[in-house]
Amino acid sequence: MEFIPKTKNEEDRKLWLHEVKNFKNKLEEISGKQITLSLLKKSTEIVNHKRKALQRLSSLRA
Repeated sequence: MEFIPKTKNEEDRKLWLHEVKNFKNKLEEISGKQITLSLLKKSTEIVNHKRKALQRLSSLRA
């Protein structure tokens, strides 16, 4: 992403959204997988569970 809006006008938001969509499309092209909201939510849950497990492990070592 080349541009993150620093102002809150509509033109900047449209440009930023365009950049995000281009980035998403490029990731899909490279990975060969479609990015959807439900897959993002599921992936976030998995990462959060792993992070919590690592935190529990770390607290046992302390």
